[in-house]
Parts: sequence; structure tokens; C-alpha cells
Amino acid sequence: MPADFLEATRASYDTIAAAYTDRFPNRPGDWHPLDRSLIGAFAEPAAVHAPAPVADLGSGPGAVTAHLHG
Repeated sequence: MPADFLEATRASYDTIAAAYTDRFPNRPGDWHPLDRSLIGAFAEPAAVHAPAPVADLGSGPGAVTAHLHG
């Protein structure tokens, strides 16, 4: 990818990241039980293939990724 595209993408994300997180905090303690179950259903087979990488693309500020990583 061209460096200017990556730089523009990073700058755009950085511009809205804090406001997005304030508006949609997505804290694990606030998740609906079904959401927690779906995340767990994803995590179990992903863990079997660890340390293979898993991509978190377009899913907000990374709360789910941080939760799974922890």
C-alpha cells in the first residue's frame, strides 16, 4: 500500500478514536450475555491455533481484542 494511504488512514483514525470510544465505550462489563457467549465461541477455536495471528479489523477501538488478549 502506498505510504500516503496508510498515513491518511492513521490520521483519520487518530482524529476520531477518542470521541468514538467516549460515545461507544464497549466495556466487557457492559456486554450483553449473548455477546459474551459469541466472543467465547470465537475465542475457543482461535486459542487452539495459537499463536497464529488473529486480525481485528473494523471493530471499533479494540475492546474485544484487548479482552481476548488478556
